[in-house]
Amino acid sequence: MKILQSTIIFAIMLIFMPLLAYGAEYDSYIPLKSPPNDVDSAMNDDNKYLNREYFVHKLPIIKNLNLNGEELRIIYYDNSEHMLVWGNEHGDYLNGVYRYLGINALGENITNIDWPLDVPINPGAKLDDNCWIKFPWESNAIRQKLISRGESPISRSPWDGDTRFLPNIVKGLQAKHTAEFRGAPELTWTDYVHILQPPTYYGWGVGRAWHIKNGEIL
Repeated sequence: MKILQSTIIFAIMLIFMPLLAYGAEYDSYIPLKSPPNDVDSAMNDDNKYLNREYFVHKLPIIKNLNLNGEELRIIYYDNSEHMLVWGNEHGDYLNGVYRYLGINALGENITNIDWPLDVPINPGAKLDDNCWIKFPWESNAIRQKLISRGESPISRSPWDGDTRFLPNIVKGLQAKHTAEFRGAPELTWTDYVHILQPPTYYGWGVGRAWHIKNGEIL
């Protein structure tokens, strides 16, 4: 695998915490007494929670993305929580960690929550104060940035812009960016975060956001 390229600057990682209530469409879900501990069980439970067949064993071949039917796999976190992704870890490799965990159903890279920020936050500065790009799934500038880095442009997901995910985004930021996040109440994070993977009852979700600094999209 290639080593970290200093010219590549990746957007900050935003994670979503499970176990939060959403809207009426999830009310019929009855959580398992114990978290699922294998791909099949997690896939079935997450699909039941989402009330749709989002997770499948194998992605169909997506020719324009050069994907060849990637296999679904499970990643475990604390308290038996999990994330489901397709394909293998890939991308830049630093201190035993890959930049990407795999891909989502649209073939977009799923970022690794353990990957360090490419642009360190200055002491006392807060993530909230960055110049975040609103509705990134509609931004041509972000599209061109991703293409220039050899990535697929993002597509709007069914969960983008849904304010029910605000508590998830805030809790994720509090968990992973404690020192850099103040929780600005005026920021509606769902306007800025592209949801790569939705959270489920026992499953972590993940999102991605972009901001502008010194005229560059980061």
